[in-house]
Amino acid sequence: MDGGDGTAPTQEALAEGATFTVADYTGTKAGFVFAGWNDGTADYAAGSTYTMGAADVTLTAKWISSLYELSYNNNPSEGGSIDVTVDGEPIESGSMVEIGKLVKVIATPAVGYEFVEWDIWYGTCSTVPLEYIAPDETKPNELEFTLNESYLAEVAGNVILNAKYGPAYHTVNFKLSTDVTQDYWDDIGTIKATVDGEEIQSGEQVEYGTEVTFTVTPNSNNAYTIGSWNDAKSTGDYTANATVTRDLNVYARFDTKVVYNLNGGSGQMNPDYEELYSVFNVKDIPADCTNGDLEFLGWKGMPLSGKIYLPGDRYQAGFGDTTELVAIWSSVDEPEVPGEPGEPGEPGEPEVTVKFIVTLMNDGEVFARYDYEKGSTFVAPDEFVYKRGYMFAGWSLNGELVDEDFVINEAVTLKAEFTALPTLTDDDSANIVDVIILLQYVSGVGPLADLTTAEMVMKGVDFNNNGEIDISDVIFYLKSI
Repeated sequence: MDGGDGTAPTQEALAEGATFTVADYTGTKAGFVFAGWNDGTADYAAGSTYTMGAADVTLTAKWISSLYELSYNNNPSEGGSIDVTVDGEPIESGSMVEIGKLVKVIATPAVGYEFVEWDIWYGTCSTVPLEYIAPDETKPNELEFTLNESYLAEVAGNVILNAKYGPAYHTVNFKLSTDVTQDYWDDIGTIKATVDGEEIQSGEQVEYGTEVTFTVTPNSNNAYTIGSWNDAKSTGDYTANATVTRDLNVYARFDTKVVYNLNGGSGQMNPDYEELYSVFNVKDIPADCTNGDLEFLGWKGMPLSGKIYLPGDRYQAGFGDTTELVAIWSSVDEPEVPGEPGEPGEPGEPEVTVKFIVTLMNDGEVFARYDYEKGSTFVAPDEFVYKRGYMFAGWSLNGELVDEDFVINEAVTLKAEFTALPTLTDDDSANIVDVIILLQYVSGVGPLADLTTAEMVMKGVDFNNNGEIDISDVIFYLKSI
């Protein structure tokens, strides 16, 4: 039994040429594993067939170590690190591991590298198939295995795990703006990216640590300003660099130059830069800015629109390279006109019309502001005034609706008034079913298809008051429910 404990199996005498089945052995030997029998010339596994020769034979127990050496390496050495545990306890490379113990291995790539594959050696030969240790396809950088006697019996008693790493690659995306699907960005120009002078395409994989140069070529008729870059650092008016350490999404933030035109007021205001189409807070005029005896009313956008914006109001920047706001001034009092009634004022002293601001409120918030000359009549804006479940009825002052004869002789605040939306069903409030019925009517079908236009107008669904029931009424209805 060659040092094994217990009782050796026995075999009765047999004639030359007779066969028998080699017995198993249940004995043990500290630090070793039973691996079969040897007759002095060859090994025989338990359960195999043995043929008797011309002389007596002695079968001696064959023992192999129950330990194997486990080593691991990173290739290249700076490419990463390996953590190995045996039954939950960490071990160093070169440690002896007992068969039957659970081994877990995790290879972690270093910054700038990515895991490629395992190169696993058994003994001194790397060509042994991965029948004992095989990576998990879902976690290729991790191994988990338990070796048994079969491994020790078939290959040399050591395992070498080589984790192979390669340079990490990251995706570089770049575009002109956060939204290049809109055609108006074509007016800006083009953007390209280069690596060592060679142009790359958006979406390409670039090696970790590589420096990428981004260049915007603006159209000659629109010299937009780049206010900042996303995932890149500006190196000039229209250039930026980025070092690849992760996936990049590079785009330029194009700005419009916001110019405050004091329109005769004293002093000056430095321009601001705001992102194209962004919404920003309007500034106030300087504290020491004056314009004779005139009063500052607010700002208007160029080209001069009807709306007027007070300091702090939100204003949407345009798409041009410049967004201009013009100060609006008004005479505080009715100007004195020298000379006889009907005669013009003195040369060089033009009249300045007295103006007042009309503020329109909707549900407690400013809807819009407009300036009106003193004595002019109110004109309701064409903009859609919305309140869910209601339809706009008009503008009111002190609870009474104003009409086209309402004269502006002072600054006033008008409030949006609403009435409940009409219904085309028996429901108490309008809903999507009503919209569908109205759409069906416009299409010549549905439960109300036989009603005349006049009858539908009487139902209150001629929302634009043009005497017709059409798709514009359907759209209004849908927006309002």
